[in-house]
Amino acid sequence: MNNNDAFASLISPIFAGPGDQAAYTADTSNRDNGLIYTANAKTAPGAKESAKMDFRHADRADAGKLNVILWLDAMGDKPVPAMLKEKRKKTKDGDDD
Repeated sequence: MNNNDAFASLISPIFAGPGDQAAYTADTSNRDNGLIYTANAKTAPGAKESAKMDFRHADRADAGKLNVILWLDAMGDKPVPAMLKEKRKKTKDGDDD
């Protein structure tokens, strides 16, 4: 059992009924006005460093460096917390803990 099972009874009424609800209408205003395409500017904090990272496969990018880049992008000049800067030991291949 997990949270999906635990919360199922709370959301099940949303999916009940005759099935004649109106179709979902997507809000495309940010796509149409260009705002959705303003993310990841080449001048953003850490853009050069993150451009060198491998995002083609899960967990290939250096998580420590990426967390600092994301912090600086979101928080600006606020100091990076020590826990984001601390080095973590690498796990051995095949270690799934």
